[in-house]
Amino acid sequence: MLAILDPQVDIEPSLLSCISIAYSDSLNRIKKEKLIQQLAITDNLTGLYDRTYYNQVTDRLEREQPSSVGYIMVDLFRLKYVNDNFGHETGDAYIKSIANVLKKFFVTDYAFRLGRDEFCVIVVNKPYQYIEDMLELVNREISSIEIYDRNGNKVLSRIDTGIDYQTERISFKELAHNADIKMNENKNRYYEENGINRRK
Repeated sequence: MLAILDPQVDIEPSLLSCISIAYSDSLNRIKKEKLIQQLAITDNLTGLYDRTYYNQVTDRLEREQPSSVGYIMVDLFRLKYVNDNFGHETGDAYIKSIANVLKKFFVTDYAFRLGRDEFCVIVVNKPYQYIEDMLELVNREISSIEIYDRNGNKVLSRIDTGIDYQTERISFKELAHNADIKMNENKNRYYEENGINRRK
């Protein structure tokens, strides 16, 4: 038998207070649990996904075999030089600035920080042209970033990228390998054209 509450009957204020507190505690617990889950798969400095989550995502996608996967390898331009000459505080600001741009434009994709100056973006079920268009926007915004050291010296913001794209027999080992080769080719070309010694 269903109990019908009479709207004319007053509910004790103390009971309402207990219900409100219990509801608030439940919401706070859910928010904390979600925050803990999020922190477990994100990089502390940048807020991008970390290598642990990268392994989970790539394993899952290899099992699912989507219709297409684009893999973008991203490397920060001369991070070691920035750290050595401008300090690690400036280097961290540089890293965070690049990460924020990746998050802004690849908001519906997977953006990861895999190492100190190594990032990657995984794009699922989107055309190759989408990747090229997004990277054009990314590079344009990164070139406009202004980062300065404590003495007011400006740091050049730039990334080197390599893309690989597969539409069948998706293999992330192959995607990462091919994208890394292309990224290093692009990096070497830039260094040679601009007379930059990579050892410095």
